[in-house]
Formats: sequence, C-alpha cells, structure tokens
Amino acid sequence: TNTLNRLCAKHGRAFCMVFTDGSVKDGKNGGSAAILLHNGSDAAYGISGGLYSTSYKCELRALRLGIRLATRLSERKLASQGMVLICTDSQSVIRKMCQGHMSAASKDDFELWQEVASLTGRGHKLIVQYVPSHCGYKWNEKADQKAKEASERLAHTRETDIEVVKTLVRKHVIRSHLRLWKDTGITKTYRELFAGSFEKFEELDRKKEVAIMRLRVGKSPLTCGYLLIPPVEEVPCHLCSQPQTLSHLLRECQDGKRIDQRSQIFGSSLPSLKVLLSTDACKTAQLLERQGTL
Repeated sequence: TNTLNRLCAKHGRAFCMVFTDGSVKDGKNGGSAAILLHNGSDAAYGISGGLYSTSYKCELRALRLGIRLATRLSERKLASQGMVLICTDSQSVIRKMCQGHMSAASKDDFELWQEVASLTGRGHKLIVQYVPSHCGYKWNEKADQKAKEASERLAHTRETDIEVVKTLVRKHVIRSHLRLWKDTGITKTYRELFAGSFEKFEELDRKKEVAIMRLRVGKSPLTCGYLLIPPVEEVPCHLCSQPQTLSHLLRECQDGKRIDQRSQIFGSSLPSLKVLLSTDACKTAQLLERQGTL
C-alpha cells in the first residue's frame, strides 16, 4: 500500500489501477483475470486461458487483458492523460516487459505490445508494479480468485497455440524415450558404467566436447536408436558386418583400418569404455575424427 501511494505521489493521481493474475488448474486448464479500479468503483473480468496453458502465458494474458480494459475505459471517458498502474505478482512477466518490444517472440508477446501501444498512444503513462502474491492485499487476492474461477471454464473454447502443441509433442517424445530406456534394462548397466560426474576438457573444442557428452548420455546420432537402445532389427557395422554397438565402434571393430587407428592413438592396450569416455575422452574424440564419425 505504501509503495502504491508513493507511485501516485510521484506520477500524479492514477487514472485507473488494474490488478492482474493468472492461474492454471491441474496443470492443464488456464485462466486469466483483471480487476479494474476507477473512481472508487471496481469491476472484475476473467477469461479462459485454453487447454495446456502455462502459468507464464496466463499471467501474460492477464496483463494484456488489464491494459485492454484500461484503454477501453479511456475511450469511454474520453481521457487522454493520467497514470495507468498495473499490479501483477508475476516477476517473469515484469522481466519480459523490461526487455522491451524488440524481445517479442510469440503471438502473446506481440499482442501485449499492441495493447501497450494503444494505451500509451492516448497519452497515458503505463506503470507495471510488482505486488507480492498472497500477502493479504485485497485486490490482489480478488484477482487470484477470479483467475481460478476462469480456469474452471470450458477450455476448448480457446484455440491451442502451436507453441503449446510443439511442447506437448516434445514432452511425449522424451517420455517415450525414457520409458524405452527403462524397459530395455540398460539403465543399470550405463548408470554403473558412467557413474559420477565427468570433468570438462580444455583441450577439446566445442564440437568434440559436445560429441563426447552426447555419447555419454545417449543423445548422439552415434548412440541414439541402435548403439544405446536395442532396436527391432540389429544394425550391422558397414565395415565388418558385426552388430554396431558403442563398444564395437570404439573398441571391438576388427576392420584393419580401424585397428590401425586405435593402435596409433591408444597403443597396444585399449582402455575400457568408461575410460574412453572420461579420462581418455580427448583421444576418443581424435579416434572418432579419424573414423569420420565425429
């Protein structure tokens, strides 16, 4: 309350104040709300955020709703000056606003800055103020309750953003990969093989360091699919026709050219697979480079 009073003392009497908040129910349905205060009266507005909304998107849409309400009020009252104070409990939204309109990267971002331009174009000064959540402030609590009510509405009435669809697909692929990883029984083997943390190697450039790290975690084209997870059909080595595995690639291939390459780099005694991807990672990167698989 003291902060709000100081803002009004510094920038003059506020034309209106808006408290915004966003809410997500059960991690799926989202809702956004804004409480508009003007000349002693208040009005609460809420909108559905759609299916699979995130808290950030709901907070952003709530801020956009609040600015739009202030603009419409200004048009009705034929006002062209005065401070519009928006209060939100989302620090991420405030940081996004501080980055300016050039940081807009999504549809919600562009629509937000369009609303800002409409309001400031009428001569109003827009101030976005952070308000701690659940601190007992009346209007902030009311906005929170209105957002929760909005999240309970039918979410299918709002289109689902393409960014949300991409995120859902990405999460599904990751979950499927992890499920397959656990079901194959290889989890324990690789956890024992690569237990502990791996130090970074200053001798490796960025490309080689990334290649070694991907081999360790199974996210490399050399490991994903058939070197790390048993496939439906075995993929043979194109040099010796033996089943292609990570160990075969680095240690066991009996092709004469690869034997010579390993001997030149590691000598007669070849280290274990764990050593190849930890202590001797620099030599392993050199071997992959000579093989043309890096």
